Amino acid sequence: MKKMKFYITLLLCSILFGAEDSPFENFIIGVWPEYDHPGILVIYTGTVKQNRLPLPFEILVPQQIQMAVGVGHVDTSEALMPLEITERNEEKWLTTTLVKTEFQLQIYYNPFDDSEIRQFDLQLRFSQPLSEFHIAVQEPLVAEESFQFSEFDSEKFTDEHGLTYYRVHLHELAEGETKNISVSYHNHSGKLTVDLLREMLGAGSGSSVQSQTSNVRMDRYRLPTYEPIAVLAVLTFIIGFIFWRSNHGQKLKGEGRSNGKFCTKCGNKIKPQHKFCSKCGNKAK
Repeated sequence: MKKMKFYITLLLCSILFGAEDSPFENFIIGVWPEYDHPGILVIYTGTVKQNRLPLPFEILVPQQIQMAVGVGHVDTSEALMPLEITERNEEKWLTTTLVKTEFQLQIYYNPFDDSEIRQFDLQLRFSQPLSEFHIAVQEPLVAEESFQFSEFDSEKFTDEHGLTYYRVHLHELAEGETKNISVSYHNHSGKLTVDLLREMLGAGSGSSVQSQTSNVRMDRYRLPTYEPIAVLAVLTFIIGFIFWRSNHGQKLKGEGRSNGKFCTKCGNKIKPQHKFCSKCGNKAK
């Protein structure tokens, strides 16, 4: 009887305190099939408990992985930085050390062929235990009514931009344990979600669609793949404007020095017989 009580107590303790083993305060896995890339974007985001930093962390990644980037693993940078991929026992792993409480890790891979039937499995396995975490899958606009997600108890919801998600809450995933999810749908046109959003925008859907293509959100984080493009466009405009102003100013100064017809201070035109600028009073040269 005492032995039975001991095992019951041990089981209850493992249930009640097992969550404390996880180094994460929260953890979300976001899956974006064919959003703005002809493949899959997977985003791992969350918060590390302060007393567990720095945290060595490894994620099993698909064999077809094309790119891995992230933030939170370099203390001096807020930008997306390349992540190391290692291979052992015929498996590929994203290997990093998290040094900040908040992090976001992203991988791109393409499991699709020329078939219009889109089907993929994603194996979730980590070097750290997870507790009370979420998996969210964004339904591509091209899927229409054919979308299937393996987690049948998932919650379906639509955000303010009209994009549909399937979200499931899981209680725990032990270190080294594998959780497999499957997604399938049809893509008859071969288009991406952003392609359809742009077509909707071109058809006169207005600013709401514009917002979808530039400000899509899932729970507590933003999809960052399009943000560098927007930032680059703004920077290009600013740099171009500065370059034009610089060249324009130099041209005016050059003309002023060469023939004395323009003020070297304000650029105002000066008549040849005048010795001073009529606008600012600067002496003509």
